[in-house]
Amino acid sequence: TKAIIVAGGGPYEGNSLWDATQMNANFAYRTLAYQGFHKDDIYYISSNLELDLDSNGVADDVDGNATISDLQYAITNWSVGADNLIIYAVDHGGQETFRLNGKQTLSTFQLDSWLDSAQQSISGSVTVIYDACESGSFLAGLLPPSGKKRIVLTSTSPGESAYFVTQGSISFSNYFWGHIF
Repeated sequence: TKAIIVAGGGPYEGNSLWDATQMNANFAYRTLAYQGFHKDDIYYISSNLELDLDSNGVADDVDGNATISDLQYAITNWSVGADNLIIYAVDHGGQETFRLNGKQTLSTFQLDSWLDSAQQSISGSVTVIYDACESGSFLAGLLPPSGKKRIVLTSTSPGESAYFVTQGSISFSNYFWGHIF
């Protein structure tokens, strides 16, 4: 099993969620590591490329920047041949969109297309965990290809806001990853 973690948004001016986003994405990384995922089986995407989450003294835990091209690479190339794939994304969302950085958003259509491509070489299932406002708007658009299994978990229904209180310590993500941990 491989996992892709996406700390979207980044530290652009006006992004009041960045601290909560980063905290929750880092917690997801540590939780997966605690559950037995090896560093090589986690592809971490973030605007903060200087993270040392495994405490090895080297900032080598972020694999790509929070961009459309880096996420597409992770899903369509890096994940090839995995038995199962988990994708966790957190930050700002909108109607069928996810904010990757201050200038780029990901659409449901793009993500579904990349997942469909990846699932041609993934023998098991793909699980998408998405925490953002209106994350539920992705549900209808992320249907798997025929004969494949895809699980989509969202923090809200379509049209609803997500909440990150106390810098994200009270949020869907924190409760979800706390339970998995």
